[in-house]
Amino acid sequence: MAGGNRPERAALAAGELRGSLRGVDDQLVVDGKDAVCGREPSHRRRDVDGATTKDATPTARDGSKKAIVLDMLKRPDGATLPDIMSATSWQAHSVRGFISGSICKKMGLTVESFKRPDGTRAYKLAQ
Repeated sequence: MAGGNRPERAALAAGELRGSLRGVDDQLVVDGKDAVCGREPSHRRRDVDGATTKDATPTARDGSKKAIVLDMLKRPDGATLPDIMSATSWQAHSVRGFISGSICKKMGLTVESFKRPDGTRAYKLAQ
């Protein structure tokens, strides 16, 4: 039997659920539940206190690499790519991806890129 003991999979394999299926975030959902594991899709799950996980503002733990980079970017003269690379042991593409993804997109902060008088590129948090 296709799908084992899960009726949603068996019905799906037989083509019986076509009318009641809808895709959410490229996941197959049957009657509001994930067809594979039978629970709500992850974008609807809630934390213990009732707030969705996307509502919480991301913060950095003390001493983490994220906190180190944020402290470096808060300096008045900012931080250069080699400075951040040496502080975190990351490669250049990882630093740029972290700035773009974690700081700008996830935390919603704005990072300015500028050239210092000596010609080196530096990054700092916008005021």
